[in-house]
Amino acid sequence: MARFNGFSWVMLVACAAMALLVKPTPGCASGFLGPEECSKKVSRGCGLELYTAMFEGSGVNDQCCQELVQIVGKECHDTMTANLVRDPVYAVNAPHFWRRSAQIWFTCVARLTGRIAPSPY
Repeated sequence: MARFNGFSWVMLVACAAMALLVKPTPGCASGFLGPEECSKKVSRGCGLELYTAMFEGSGVNDQCCQELVQIVGKECHDTMTANLVRDPVYAVNAPHFWRRSAQIWFTCVARLTGRIAPSPY
């Protein structure tokens, strides 16, 4: 998974489009933010950087870390990860994506607080 091939890009765009079509059901708690609402909280540039970090293992810059922690928040970060691993194409690698998601989150928190990131495991 070091590089995207043509099929991976098509799947990523398709997943993003499907995420925008998902609407919370009326029975959802009023404070729940679904993938559509969460995706609106992240800028386009940081969204791309976060997805690249998830798929390729690259780092996240300080500006995107600040946006992730202070604007997007943990709940939305987890919601977007859950939405990703719901896709059958990525579900087989769900443990990898959850570990990577936790690593990104804790690294960003540590960067913002100046502390060493605790292990997410």
